[in-house]
Amino acid sequence: FAELGEALDPSTLGAVTRPVLATAVSSSPSIVGSMGGAGLAAKTGAAIRGAAITRGAITGGAVTGGAQSAADVFQRAKEAFQEQGDPNAVAKAYGPAALAGITTALLTRAFGATGIEALGRGFKPVVARDVIKEGLRQFNLEGGEEALDQIAQGIYETALYNPKKSMGEIVNESLAAYGAGGVLGGGVAVASGAEELARLVPRSSSPDCG
Repeated sequence: FAELGEALDPSTLGAVTRPVLATAVSSSPSIVGSMGGAGLAAKTGAAIRGAAITRGAITGGAVTGGAQSAADVFQRAKEAFQEQGDPNAVAKAYGPAALAGITTALLTRAFGATGIEALGRGFKPVVARDVIKEGLRQFNLEGGEEALDQIAQGIYETALYNPKKSMGEIVNESLAAYGAGGVLGGGVAVASGAEELARLVPRSSSPDCG
């Protein structure tokens, strides 16, 4: 029961759920963009659709992810300063929040050209193996992005408002972020690729009506 209690500890759960929520929120514009891609392609052509959706998804993901990260860090930094009895807790929390938001936005933008934010340009698998390969690639890309972001956030936290945070905690949180980001990134890639394959099957297997 002691192990179960430790696993259900709010701080432990928070280390896992925060990366999941951050990844989901920052990726939502790209997912929406991919869903709307077909309609846009019908109106403006595949080339325009690929460029417009990709740029919009990457920019939207960076802005949304940065804002979510800043809000999360602001709340945690404010609480940490208040626990330390700092009368300027609110004012001091803005610095770490801004730094965290900018870092997340820059990382999302940097990885956007290859991550799930870029799936709006259209992933065209030919066989099931292509879907699996893309899923594994996106698992590592999105997982790596989230792990790097979590490491940066952990360093900021230790240096700016929570000196008690250990390197072990930072490593554990970054590993959790890698897994959370990887599952989401790989899952979105596989779902997108499977949908494309499903569209090809009826066409290739349908009899020629000549």
